[in-house]
Amino acid sequence: MNDHPHISEQFDSELQVLQSNFAAMGGLVEAQVQDAMQAFKNVDLALAQSVRSREERVNEYEIEIDQETTTIIARRQPAASDLRLLIGMLKSSTDLERIGDEADRIAKIMTKGRPYAPTLDELLPILSEVAKLENLASQMLRESLNNFARKDEAGATKTIAADKEVDSVYRAIVESCRNGMANFPDHVDSYIAIIWVARSLERIGDHAKNIAENVVYSVRGEDIRHHGTATQ
Repeated sequence: MNDHPHISEQFDSELQVLQSNFAAMGGLVEAQVQDAMQAFKNVDLALAQSVRSREERVNEYEIEIDQETTTIIARRQPAASDLRLLIGMLKSSTDLERIGDEADRIAKIMTKGRPYAPTLDELLPILSEVAKLENLASQMLRESLNNFARKDEAGATKTIAADKEVDSVYRAIVESCRNGMANFPDHVDSYIAIIWVARSLERIGDHAKNIAENVVYSVRGEDIRHHGTATQ
């Protein structure tokens, strides 16, 4: 029997608040990525500015989660799976903040970056690949957050493996843009903008992979960051 049930109840309450903030941060970051890409595809300067204005809230969430996590660890001294969960959430909040940074970079292309003409016929095949990359990276992010909420190690393993396709599509986009710049030098600025967006999407995939790896760590207690994929 637990001799100090109130301590356990306090820990559960504090953990619930932390998990709620983590979920809210994840939802905000997902929306930031979606809106940034919508702004890019439609050359929507107002939406791009909105994304940039919300970046500060993403940063605030990271600070709040950092403070809440360290306070819980110091006050409650959790062990085993509870401690791993807290550490995993702390690490993942850093990845979410960096995904927010990438969304901000995409939005910045619209507000302060190079001019971009999405209606050029020469760009349409590449933009189709960018849409594919966006879908892959966004799916990785969504699934990694779902994996974390459900403590789904098997799902996290699949999310980790998906990063290979993200990398492959990214490399193909960069190669296509290089060829495009050689063949259509008047459109260099548009090709460069696409490369920057694709790079941010590839990095979003990397950070989503990190979150999925944190799920495996939280559940299994194994650090697989340099293993390529989770072992079976």
